[in-house]
Amino acid sequence: MYIGRKYTFRWVDIEDCTILLSRDGGENYDETIAENVITEEVGEEINGSYEWTVTEPVAESCFVKFIDNSDDTELIGEEFEIKENTRTTAIISYIIRKQFNMCSMEV
Repeated sequence: MYIGRKYTFRWVDIEDCTILLSRDGGENYDETIAENVITEEVGEEINGSYEWTVTEPVAESCFVKFIDNSDDTELIGEEFEIKENTRTTAIISYIIRKQFNMCSMEV
């Protein structure tokens, strides 16, 4: 991920989501990206998303944690790096599927 670029996080089956960021390999999640993001029910699924503009500083080992505020379930995405911005636009989506307890990143 690059500083200043926008990325979209997407999840399924979390109605009320808080998104936290760790820049130290998952030791601490002391940066809040978003709190209490309420999602909509579509058919039998609950689909949520949040667009985030990456902030400084650069970091080599970052993780995003998604918390389901209704039951405190925590899901952690794949490791990524935050780098200096060298291009103007990009969109990357994280897809969280609570029922499979997994996270994937689409490029």
